[in-house]
Amino acid sequence: MKNKETNMQELVEVKGVTLVDNNIALFPDAPTKRGARHVKELGEAVEDGWCANVVFIIKRKDAISFKPYQRHSIDQDTCTKCGNCIEVCPTGSVQVV
Repeated sequence: MKNKETNMQELVEVKGVTLVDNNIALFPDAPTKRGARHVKELGEAVEDGWCANVVFIIKRKDAISFKPYQRHSIDQDTCTKCGNCIEVCPTGSVQVV
């Protein structure tokens, strides 16, 4: 789609959030290669001039906040844009909104 204000092409990835722990919605609940590929493709699209956004839809009524769920630490110096990180994109290519 094209943003009417910036006139830039934009991509939107919509993710459903189902995991809640202590009233905190967490994503991803089950990281997959497919999901990692989607994040990587968003980063590549930004390099080609697109804007990229990820929208999280929280489907649980018991969630009062949201945060990225990480099962491992990320070494920002060696990150290869594999898509496993969702909290921080080291190149600023993908925004978490």
